[in-house]
Amino acid sequence: RAQELSNTAWAFARFLWGDLPLLSSISAAARAPLSDFSCQNLTNTAWACAVLLFLDRPCLDAIASASIPKITEAGGQNLANTAWAFATLEVLNKPLFHAIASQAIRKLSAWDAQALANTAWACAAIAMRHTPLMQSISA
Repeated sequence: RAQELSNTAWAFARFLWGDLPLLSSISAAARAPLSDFSCQNLTNTAWACAVLLFLDRPCLDAIASASIPKITEAGGQNLANTAWAFATLEVLNKPLFHAIASQAIRKLSAWDAQALANTAWACAAIAMRHTPLMQSISA
């Protein structure tokens, strides 16, 4: 069920189809089983919310809470896209951003330029100062 909810949100965002009743239903349905979501499902759901400018704080807080324990499973694109999504919606979830930054520093050498740029932009967009991360990106 997590995969279906995530894929539906992603598909509607991919086509820029912001159907508010559908998004609200997906958000409400997704909140309960977020612990069942994979890292990719969580990223896709956050990304869909951001692309459609669907600011649902309870859903985003649930995504952040579910993402933190799974952060070590995340690849560069997942981390960068999650940071980008929260920053696009102007949501600063400090525990999530600190977890992303810490994991990013460990994996930065494997990241492509787009992931580096998205992460740096996300930190700047929400005024998240994480000096070790920015130093690692600029190295």
